[in-house]
Amino acid sequence: MKIAAGRASLITRSHVALKSPATPVLHSSSKRCLHIYIPEKYRTRPARKLTESYIHAASDIPYLATTLARLIDHRAETMGDRVGYVLPFQGVRKTYGQLRVDAEELASGLIALGLKPGDRIGMWGPNSYEWIVTMFAASKAGLILVNVNPHYKVHELEYCINKVQMKCLIAAEGVGNLRYYHHLLKILPELATATDPQVKNKRVPSLESIVMLKAKHPSTFFPGTYAFSDVVAMRTAESSAAMENAARRLQPDDPFNIQFTSGTTGSPKGATLSSFGLINAAYFSAFRSKIGLDSFAMVCPLPLYHVFGCVGNLVLATIMAAKLVLPSEKFEPEAVLKAIQDEKVVTISGVPTMFTDMLHHPNFHQYDLSTLKYGIMGGAPCPPELVKECGQKMGIKSFTCGYGSTEQSLATFAGFVDETPEIFTTTSGYPLDHVEAKVVDGQGRIVPIGEKGELYTRSFGTMLGYWDDDAKTRETIRPDRWMPSGDLATLSEEGLLKIVGRVKDMVIRGGENVYPTEIENVLHTCPIVAEAHVCGIPDQRLGEEVCAWVMLKRGEQVVQTEEYLRDFCKSQLANYKVPRYFVFYSSKADIPMTVSGKIQKFRLTEMAVERLKLSAAV
Repeated sequence: MKIAAGRASLITRSHVALKSPATPVLHSSSKRCLHIYIPEKYRTRPARKLTESYIHAASDIPYLATTLARLIDHRAETMGDRVGYVLPFQGVRKTYGQLRVDAEELASGLIALGLKPGDRIGMWGPNSYEWIVTMFAASKAGLILVNVNPHYKVHELEYCINKVQMKCLIAAEGVGNLRYYHHLLKILPELATATDPQVKNKRVPSLESIVMLKAKHPSTFFPGTYAFSDVVAMRTAESSAAMENAARRLQPDDPFNIQFTSGTTGSPKGATLSSFGLINAAYFSAFRSKIGLDSFAMVCPLPLYHVFGCVGNLVLATIMAAKLVLPSEKFEPEAVLKAIQDEKVVTISGVPTMFTDMLHHPNFHQYDLSTLKYGIMGGAPCPPELVKECGQKMGIKSFTCGYGSTEQSLATFAGFVDETPEIFTTTSGYPLDHVEAKVVDGQGRIVPIGEKGELYTRSFGTMLGYWDDDAKTRETIRPDRWMPSGDLATLSEEGLLKIVGRVKDMVIRGGENVYPTEIENVLHTCPIVAEAHVCGIPDQRLGEEVCAWVMLKRGEQVVQTEEYLRDFCKSQLANYKVPRYFVFYSSKADIPMTVSGKIQKFRLTEMAVERLKLSAAV
């Protein structure tokens, strides 16, 4: 493995002299249990007002130095009979004790299959209980779990396998119209006639075995592969002993999880995360959202392959002993609404587009959402009007709007759920415990309070590096462990973060800096606008012009709407920020985005130029 950043030699870990928390809650006296401290009073704010755009969120809450293997042991030993995982679409209700058994059986089977500590194992599929089992089994067996995007096509899958030298791939039957075995045959055509489920192919030289989730008779349905149940049945006393040894030897700072970036620009890169980073990112995020403190049931419509679903929901809920409900294998608005009603969910998390889809679902009013109290919104900028609408129609009393990235294991900033609406609708909150952040100018100098610049963070969650890519790792993590975000931001004197756009997305119009997020927020307050996304397009005279993509609310007509929207923007924005061009769309499918809900602004620019027939003019 080539990880330029090395182990998690995290500067911020040595910055704070840790004190004992005020009132620790110790869940068990077992020799193997963890001490998961939950302070009686929790508040991490700057002790004094900032004078420059640098903040360090000093905290007296110790880190959790553990692995997922030890975490599920702790949960099984302290509250093994509690239901922790509910997947209605599979008819699954599993306790912590049951998950530990299932994870250990799979881990032992994987070792019997020939996998050794440090080997990479891929999980390719939509949300499922088997996904959860595989994640914890990987930790039990000392393996490195690779989250494979369930929507990958043939060339993307092949790239992923070869990039991390994957040895085993666990695959679902498919998702939507994608049939995974059909894709695998394009890479490994010999599978169709194979009698031995051992993979040997020069296109993917590291891959030795493929495990299909639902196949009971792989020789009939998926030749050349193992069935998931067959691998579990392979376990022996010897492999179980090897599993215990692997789980014991795995260290919190070891690489555990590889998550590929969304691929909005260039080839995806494999962000390599440690158990320490992802567990603590989940742990400290939980305090902001009150998971496990005032909420013991949360619904997750997010894909588990993504850091928000995997770390911000699955790992977080396990740490804090909250029931996690996964309503469907991929996001379905009505399934989420039904799960909230049936499981009496208190907290819901998701990206903004998910909340929009639920609010606009024709059967929205048929469901009882009265148990909802808290919302967690992230993965993309959170429009204030959407947050307010969720409060009015879904009964969500308070939101946590966070900020983070795959490379940081999850969030680096998050608000408190009991903040005022003005704060949680306009900011991304405060740094998580122990996190450092600064806003710098083009020369890397810290800017005055309130001034725009690029956000840098230094955190316990910072990835170990990009797998087998020293050059990209050095570009992304500086020698002093500061990590540039690529986001334009401001810090207030209270330590609140505002994201105003991407460095690359910023539109420079006639020498003036224009921030798309600011214009989007204004358009979202317009009574006829359902959604809006702003990008820059080339212009001969000014360099760039502003273009707004707008989806109108149902029943609104495009006729004369452009002038109305332009006048609306003029009433709230300086003239140079007012979009010159408007492109109207009728469906979310018209907007290019990643599976995790991130808008591909560079594609919006290309599409706008083509749609407006501007190619000859620029």
